[in-house]
Amino acid sequence: RVAFATVFATVFAAVLAVSKIPALASLSGIFVVALILVFRTERPYASLACATCALLIYRHRANLSALITKPS
Repeated sequence: RVAFATVFATVFAAVLAVSKIPALASLSGIFVVALILVFRTERPYASLACATCALLIYRHRANLSALITKPS
């Protein structure tokens, strides 16, 4: 079985180390976990994972737009 917390923590740490942006690291982690669930589990879990990912992206849309428009 896949340890989803370990996958999330690994992706979070890697993205945070590269980008130094915790929000981006968190969203990346949940996105990767959702992808794993889509390809490795039953439909209800995959649907819930995708819905959760979509909700998180929606809830953080202001933060994401600030990251996109942030000058380097």
